Amino acid sequence: MAVKIEPYLMLTSIDGDSSIGTVDAPLAVDFDTILNNLDSAFMLRFEAFHQSNWGVMADWAYMDLSKSHQQAKLGVFNARVRQGVLEVALAHKQSSPSVGQWINYVGLRRWDNTYQFNLDPNNFPQPR
Repeated sequence: MAVKIEPYLMLTSIDGDSSIGTVDAPLAVDFDTILNNLDSAFMLRFEAFHQSNWGVMADWAYMDLSKSHQQAKLGVFNARVRQGVLEVALAHKQSSPSVGQWINYVGLRRWDNTYQFNLDPNNFPQPR
């Protein structure tokens, strides 16, 4: 049985558009911003294949980001984004002299995204 366990890294950025109701705005987050707000992250791939060419594969990626911003008149705004992706699959290796080797697989992918936003208005000006 051949087994592989591979931790890996991915450099990422975000470039797109966001909207809330009828308000649209561009959204751009570069890699440095993501790295500066990264609390924890890991990525791990697992493969195990039997001599019969049947096997299992799994891929797990997790990222936890947070940011806090304070403005004297508005209070403290906290944001936290957590994302987890888990893929599991049953796989079968095949090969052909003319095409080479490939893997057919069937599996499941689960996305687990959590977004938390909190505005602490303790510093809002008090009415007289």
